[in-house]
Amino acid sequence: MTLNLGLGLTKEEGVDSLSKGLFAGWLMDEGSTTNLAALPGASNPQAVTLEAGVTWVGSGNPSVNYPSADSILFDADTDFGSLGNGLLNSAGIGQTAISMLGWIYPTLADINRDIIQIAGGATTTFQVILTAAAKIAFFARCYTADDGSDELRSVTHSAALALNEWHSFYVCMNATTQQMEIGVDGGTIEKTSTSWTFSSVNGLSEHNVTGVIDTIGDNVGDIFRGRLDHFRLFRQALTQEEFGRWSAT
Repeated sequence: MTLNLGLGLTKEEGVDSLSKGLFAGWLMDEGSTTNLAALPGASNPQAVTLEAGVTWVGSGNPSVNYPSADSILFDADTDFGSLGNGLLNSAGIGQTAISMLGWIYPTLADINRDIIQIAGGATTTFQVILTAAAKIAFFARCYTADDGSDELRSVTHSAALALNEWHSFYVCMNATTQQMEIGVDGGTIEKTSTSWTFSSVNGLSEHNVTGVIDTIGDNVGDIFRGRLDHFRLFRQALTQEEFGRWSAT
């Protein structure tokens, strides 16, 4: 059944229907393939290639609005999914914001482990990790235009996540408000002020990430351990109501 939310929008359409600039996403509902298809409507239809060792689990996240019948399991440092390279460049992300939504089921918290990174290696642009304290953290790094030095900003959510349970997360680098935003399980989005802006680091639309691998997990080790499900990336910040709707179980 589809619930009408007014203004021609539906609950099933959800965040996608709110003009929030969805540019990439994966439902992770295939069940048996090594390729994760892009979500319909994403401006960048980038698929994900799962490396050997990644396995499927026949149960997905518990969301009532954005459910998935399956999820993928990472249980070794050789498990990751490749997005190719230059995802942000090809998306034409612009200067406003980048935000990510996802569902995770952590089974281990021992060191900082990568959940998703866009433009990996020495030129990491955006990275979501689970810390050794079982907290979600969000890093933003970019080389400056001329001298090769880099700027780094990060924010860590205040709450530790229970292991062996599903959790939703939201992270955002908001250049308009100059804030980093982070939330878990539909709770209050925590915000940290930062002087870092997209224009101060030459702009994402100009940042050269060609040739580096974007990954779910990290292809050089320290990969998230547990299950992952339904990721979405946007070109704008989301609201508290939208994150709550994404997280409702």
